[in-house]
Amino acid sequence: MANRIFSTGRNIWRRSGFGFGGDGQRQGSRRRFSSPFRHFKLHFKLIVSFSFVCLLALSIFSSITVMMYKNILIQKETSSALRNLKAFQTNLDSYLKAVDAAASTIVYNPGIQSYFSIDVNQLPSAERLAAYNQINDLLKQTQLNNIGLNSISIIDNYNNYFSFTLLPDKVYSQVLAQNVSKQDVFRQAILENTPNYWLINDWANESNTISLIRPIISTTTLQPLGFLVITISPELLNNYFNSTEQAEGDYILLDDKGALITGRSGAITQADSREITANEGHYAEVRDGKRYIITYVKHPSTGWLFMYALEEKKLFHDIGSINRIWVVVFVVTFTLVALLSLLIARSMAKPLRKLTKLHREVQNGNLDVAFRAHSRDEIGLLGESFNDMVERIRDSLPLQREKLIRSLLEGNLSGGEIKRMNRNIGLPLQRPFFQVAILDSGRGNVERTDETIATAMQAELAKLAAIEAFCYIQLAAERFCLILNEGEQEAQRIVGELVRAIGRDEDGLQVHAYFGNQYDEVFFVKQSFEEAKQLMQYRLYNHAELIGFNYINSQLWQVSYPETYESRLLHYIETADLDKCRLVLAEFETYVVESKVKPASIMIFIQTIYTHLCKTVLKHGEQPEDWFGSSSLAGSVREPTSIKANMNELDRLIAVFITTMRERAQVPMNAKIQRAIAIIEREYNNPDLSTEFVAAAVELHAVYFSQLFKKETGVNFGEFLSELRLGKAKDQLRSTALKIKEIAVAVGYMDSHYFGVWFKEKTGLTPSQYRKIGMQLGQGHSEAL
Repeated sequence: MANRIFSTGRNIWRRSGFGFGGDGQRQGSRRRFSSPFRHFKLHFKLIVSFSFVCLLALSIFSSITVMMYKNILIQKETSSALRNLKAFQTNLDSYLKAVDAAASTIVYNPGIQSYFSIDVNQLPSAERLAAYNQINDLLKQTQLNNIGLNSISIIDNYNNYFSFTLLPDKVYSQVLAQNVSKQDVFRQAILENTPNYWLINDWANESNTISLIRPIISTTTLQPLGFLVITISPELLNNYFNSTEQAEGDYILLDDKGALITGRSGAITQADSREITANEGHYAEVRDGKRYIITYVKHPSTGWLFMYALEEKKLFHDIGSINRIWVVVFVVTFTLVALLSLLIARSMAKPLRKLTKLHREVQNGNLDVAFRAHSRDEIGLLGESFNDMVERIRDSLPLQREKLIRSLLEGNLSGGEIKRMNRNIGLPLQRPFFQVAILDSGRGNVERTDETIATAMQAELAKLAAIEAFCYIQLAAERFCLILNEGEQEAQRIVGELVRAIGRDEDGLQVHAYFGNQYDEVFFVKQSFEEAKQLMQYRLYNHAELIGFNYINSQLWQVSYPETYESRLLHYIETADLDKCRLVLAEFETYVVESKVKPASIMIFIQTIYTHLCKTVLKHGEQPEDWFGSSSLAGSVREPTSIKANMNELDRLIAVFITTMRERAQVPMNAKIQRAIAIIEREYNNPDLSTEFVAAAVELHAVYFSQLFKKETGVNFGEFLSELRLGKAKDQLRSTALKIKEIAVAVGYMDSHYFGVWFKEKTGLTPSQYRKIGMQLGQGHSEAL
């Protein structure tokens, strides 16, 4: 017996309320979310979950740590490099100024000015020799007085070349390769129009060096007599940029023409200044498959860049050691977490396995079992619930009746199983008549608590069930389900007596009964139950106590309602006229009840208005819940309720909406936006009206104006203008006889065809259709209905 009892109702303690068709939904949900992991044992799930979370946390923490360490290294290295680069720049500036001074001594030397005014080679031999000796002595003395110079060369307009160098003269071949006036470097020195022209140049295709090209200008005629060329040794730059902190990188000197000098290894042969946007800083760059951290300082007057490049691999050479430490930490922590999770899993899995074993015992019919809880945690509470469930199965016949009735409503038993279970329970299921009715309280003219109404209904049901052939079960507060085992007319008589008795005993309590169709097999009880639930949507009308398919089919139901109700209500919402909104709602309620409009159509009307309110709130950048709070209209109206309840809720939402909009309107608006709105309302018929036009009129940047307009009004400029033009067009369609083309031009649309497409997209009606409806609205409410 115990086996039969439990097998028929083994899932009953997990179900309650109205929905008895949810088993298929739960199975579908399990199939959707099923995965191999959900079939693993609990202790394995815990071990894997704990270990995964630990591994994930350690991975994230280590990644963040290494990244922060790298950023610290980069910041430290670049800060040090910046200090050295600035010192390098200062020292080089001082040295170049000294070279400038030496160059001035040569250029303005009286002998140079005198000899270079003529062709020295045309002088008599004695004078020519004296001139050569004097020029060479001057160059030699300058070379000796200024360390770090590679060479000093002078060439005059007659292509006479004078040079002094401690190294092989590598400038000579390039300078004399062609006429000086035709060489770009010398022409550029003249065009620069500065006393000194510094550049980085490669004179002999060997290596770049810093060079000074200075035109020799006659002090009397102010005409160019020739050029002075001074080259500086790259080794001098190495001496200036010598720091133990930056011993592993290369310095780079980049002029404003893109030529560069590199020091030490010379690994970087080119540099890209496009990444440089500030006077100093650093950036990363990839060259030849290697990543470099480049620190730079820009010379304020010349625009030259002093740079230091360090290969990232050299900077982060210690990261490998840190990674190895983290690997050790990973392994140790992961092992400890795995052991801890194993211990926890065993402590949880052992009592759960015991509970599972006891559950199988009960399934096999053994009710002499009990779970011994050793703790008060969730597992202990679950064990107590299990013991309580077994006790109820063992001792409670009403529970067995409830299980069987719920199983009938769910349709999860065969005919043979139903007979075997009912042999010990005795439900009235012998006759070949099976029909389901749902009793539901409509609250009538009285106000009572759910418990009071449910008690009154249950008392009458128990009294009548003792003498009539039906069984019942409570679905929810104020709602009961009856399975009748009588003919259709007799079943309606029984339910009619119940309805009248409950109403009589409870001072006019209104109760409705919804009948499913009658069937000749118990298997179809579920079908009849679903049909009764379907009929509950007609509860909106509250004008019949007994509602079955015969009653519904005998009525003439309308599938639509006049669109004027919706148009008028939306218009009064826009104009914030709460009294007229409530008048339209009252008229609509009367119309749908008297005209028998289908419930689905009424729900469409309610949801349309509710959706309009929500969209308007969203346009103001807020959420509907912040304005309306919790509403039964949110999403979809799932629970059948009276037309009055739905209308009262919609009335409340409209009142909240209009009140909130009025409060928002009292907040002072930005003065420039007020001016902008005035301009839009004045110029709305201008086809060229745009954001840029209005922004310029109020002296704001177009982008900032758009942002400020949206913030102050809750809608963007385009939506505001569109709604304004739409309102003007509606007014003219309703109140004037102008042609559609004339109205289009009057609201800012030169193309009447585009105006018609735009108007229909906004309203769902063509301008002609809207004008026709507007004329109907003007004839009065009664004619509109």
